[in-house]
Amino acid sequence: MLKKLLSITLAVAMILGVNTYAFASNNENFTIDPSQIRVEHGSSNNFYRSSKIEDVIEKEAKKEKNVKYSVTIAVEQPNKGSYDAAALKLGGGKDTGFKTLDVGHTFIVLGNHTKKEGSYSTKGFYPAEAMSLDDVLDKTSVSGTVSDDTGHKYHAKKTYYITKSQYDKISTYISDNSSSDYNIVSYNCTTFAVKALEAGNINDTGIKERTWQVPKSFDKKIGKENVDKARKFKGYYPGAAGQQLK
Repeated sequence: MLKKLLSITLAVAMILGVNTYAFASNNENFTIDPSQIRVEHGSSNNFYRSSKIEDVIEKEAKKEKNVKYSVTIAVEQPNKGSYDAAALKLGGGKDTGFKTLDVGHTFIVLGNHTKKEGSYSTKGFYPAEAMSLDDVLDKTSVSGTVSDDTGHKYHAKKTYYITKSQYDKISTYISDNSSSDYNIVSYNCTTFAVKALEAGNINDTGIKERTWQVPKSFDKKIGKENVDKARKFKGYYPGAAGQQLK
């Protein structure tokens, strides 16, 4: 009865333009309608640090000797410094009727340092269409796409100075797999990045498959049955990758 009353009250609040984020965050027993959850894959082109990742790589490369090519694997975690597989954002923004499930993002920066100023190709793998919570829980495969991630924010990164042959192999992998199917568990942005580096004979990133860690607070917010499903998933994912890169 209480949940039904809360649901009706929240719906009225949305219509009236009330700040539903404050309402929801103060009612921990409120269960969010799964159909109102959108999946977000990090926040593109909104970096955390004072310099873009490409500028950081450029500065670091100039401190080294005879650097010709580089590849950087970088991760934006859903919750900084945590193995959490996702973060749930309640309300906010123009479309307050929807909530956001942020699963983070892993991407690659290829650097060409053969000239005075380096040139960079920053790429990340995404689903080509919007995903719902049901798509995540059902491990639904959708069309994938590679997008420009220049300036993408990140929490952790690791850079390798590589040969022209390695650079070309990684570039070829990205090109050849740019329209592969995206699967939140078996072939996501982290899987794509790890496999791309492996194509260039880079196998020591330290990133390993791991069972998903899902915050306990999700049990009340989206239902324990849904969360228990996700806690059985195992694969590469940004939350774990960010911790493992450190």
